[in-house]
Amino acid sequence: YLYTSAGALETRFKYLGFMEDMERAIEVMRNTISLPHNNGSNKHMYLSGIGIALHARFKRLGKMEDLELAIRCYRQALDLTLDGHPDRLTWLNHLGSLLTIRFKRLESTENVLEAISLSRHAEELTPDAHPDKPSRLNALAAALLSQFEHGGKVEDVNQAIELLRCAVKLVPNHHINKPLLLFNLGYALQTKY
Repeated sequence: YLYTSAGALETRFKYLGFMEDMERAIEVMRNTISLPHNNGSNKHMYLSGIGIALHARFKRLGKMEDLELAIRCYRQALDLTLDGHPDRLTWLNHLGSLLTIRFKRLESTENVLEAISLSRHAEELTPDAHPDKPSRLNALAAALLSQFEHGGKVEDVNQAIELLRCAVKLVPNHHINKPLLLFNLGYALQTKY
């Protein structure tokens, strides 16, 4: 019940933008994890939910503390999730994306290297026909492009361009993410030249 309530608050924040809804959602999710009966099989899902909420708050307020806490939540969720679990690749992808964001802020090489490694792992284990394949290609491309923009090699941008071309091909023209993928591809091409 508590977790569903947090989801409703998070959804209301998404549509209405009231920060108090996001604050309350994060508080409810944290309380859900602290309950004695939630130390078992669902804890990784709750941690992921908190990570998503903290990332949303970071995007809104720009506080590094929220980004750091989101990264910590995803690391903990991954630690609790067995290989082969259907959500593991999603969490690897999210963690890779968050580390790319942290790299852009702090320019710490180990962040982008880990982001590339995690995103590549998630992308490689995702079949081409899987609906998340384009977003995983996009996340890996973003990490490689960030590395290129901060003194990386031309092979980084070349690989990012190829990944984005593959993502664009996998998504039908009417798909909601097609414009984003095309924009990212155009940006990568512009960055190269």
